[in-house]
Amino acid sequence: MWSEVEGEPFSQRFYVLLLRNPPGPKRRPVRKQFEFVGLGFVFYAGHGPWGLGTYGNWRTCLDVLPIVVHIGCGAGDFGPNVLTFRDAGYVDIFGRRHTSYARGEHYPCAQFPPPPSPLQPDEEEGSYAEFLTVKASDKGAIAYFAATYATQEPGPNLGRLFLEAYSPGKLLGQMWQEAVTRYYREYVAGKVAPVKTAFRGTQIWSWEPWDFYYTIQKFVLFGDPSLRVGGLPKQ
Repeated sequence: MWSEVEGEPFSQRFYVLLLRNPPGPKRRPVRKQFEFVGLGFVFYAGHGPWGLGTYGNWRTCLDVLPIVVHIGCGAGDFGPNVLTFRDAGYVDIFGRRHTSYARGEHYPCAQFPPPPSPLQPDEEEGSYAEFLTVKASDKGAIAYFAATYATQEPGPNLGRLFLEAYSPGKLLGQMWQEAVTRYYREYVAGKVAPVKTAFRGTQIWSWEPWDFYYTIQKFVLFGDPSLRVGGLPKQ
């Protein structure tokens, strides 16, 4: 496991290969070239493509690709969530071309943008999930678990629970199901209560408690849920 999280908060044993440099004058350059051959899991807490994507050669994995869990804002962004804000716009499933939000194509809150076509006429650099899972056959990830929007506490714990759900021979979808179920029981069920907070001299309802619930909806699993993680168990 590779992590930028200080310490080892996992109940299962994962070997931490690289830790974040401390801030200040003693900060050392982070190694850019990193061999990922043979790793089963990669856990990263930090920014999206401009964070994890800056590590030079980490994607060299040969024929064994890791499952990447990325805790960070927008790390799993895809579809209209990205495409409506890009300068070039996007093509929907009906073949219609749409301009970007910045260029004047807006939608009311109750209306969703038309779904994008699976194949776009130009490359979408913001879709890091697409880059990791289908860009190359010998690089990237066999599966990717990341959020489509901003992340807050206790989002990192959803990633932790996903890794802790692993046992030899378990299916990827079973790991996801167990992680979401445990997260709901530990952080949502009977625990989300409305609170008020001060905003410009006025007491308003805080959005933070509800984000505990919406975290489940933000995180998307990219990959085949029938994947048997680690291959068939030895008999």
